[in-house]
Amino acid sequence: MEQMSHQSLESMANHYSEPVMNQVIDPALEPTFEPSIPQVAVKDTGKTKKKGPVPTNRKIPAHYDEANQEDRMLWDERQAGTPWVVVRAEWERITGEKVGASTLPNRYDRIRSNFSKLKPDDEAIFIKTLTDLEAKFALEKWSKVAAELEEQHGTIKYPPKVLEKAWKEISERSES
Repeated sequence: MEQMSHQSLESMANHYSEPVMNQVIDPALEPTFEPSIPQVAVKDTGKTKKKGPVPTNRKIPAHYDEANQEDRMLWDERQAGTPWVVVRAEWERITGEKVGASTLPNRYDRIRSNFSKLKPDDEAIFIKTLTDLEAKFALEKWSKVAAELEEQHGTIKYPPKVLEKAWKEISERSES
């Protein structure tokens, strides 16, 4: 199992709990918790079990500047390659919320898709690559459909142009 020294965990805790000089923190971005602790019945014994505070639904930030303390920690630590076990422990320390094994990796993936942007220099390459692949696929599409039909049914071999024409006719009928 992934482990980190006590000193490393302590320095990470200090890093994320000490305010940064001149940093403006928007209170609307900070997490809030319900003050009550819900009661949950356990089997039929009539006994109750206390759970921790109910976490609020946290918005996925669109930019790093919008991220709250725990999302910045999640982003920074994963960018640094910190193991999930350590990130999860720090998340619990900051939020008081225990999360499942897949919760933070899923949240990180959504945050990463928001934070990652196409570089302006790559835009032209992206457009050309996409256009080329779409053109290549358009040429191969009906041949692949014909091959798949033949494999599934084996009795009739349709030329790709016949299938393309049939699809256009079917599409036009369904639009009417």
